[in-house]
Amino acid sequence: MALTPEALLEANREFREIKHVLSEGEIVVREMEEALLAAGSAAARYVTKLRKDLTNDVNYILLKVNAGSATR
Repeated sequence: MALTPEALLEANREFREIKHVLSEGEIVVREMEEALLAAGSAAARYVTKLRKDLTNDVNYILLKVNAGSATR
């Protein structure tokens, strides 16, 4: 079942909004990671993992949105 152009544009807008939220979260986590690393905290490795996961999520969404835009 093909989606209408309006539905595709709405889905694209929603993906971009999710990407922005994840990007903002990644910035907050990066700041937390830097503070924990500076303090020598062992918890920094878990925050680093979270930051990498957020970065990967943003990249995945960008790939899906851009690939979807190319097929239209």
